[in-house]
Amino acid sequence: MWNETGSDLECQVLAAHWYTLPGLSLPPGGAGRLGLFAADGVLQDGKGLAIERVFCGHAGNAWLTRSEIDVSALTAGREGRVTCRAVGEGVVCGE
Repeated sequence: MWNETGSDLECQVLAAHWYTLPGLSLPPGGAGRLGLFAADGVLQDGKGLAIERVFCGHAGNAWLTRSEIDVSALTAGREGRVTCRAVGEGVVCGE
């Protein structure tokens, strides 16, 4: 995950039933990993919880400025570089 927005980002990971797992904070120009993996076609965390959503947004306002990351692409085993960029007041993340 790469932050090219020019501001701090907060990334959140939501498991089944909207359980929020520890996320990731990225400074401008920073990079980090969420520690997720695909097993049997399902994106999971290190404890085997199924992941339903991953999104990043501007720190302090992540939910309103969020960009969802394509979980199906992550599940398919494509290890691409996910980059987040500022677009208007929001964030767009993708490969």
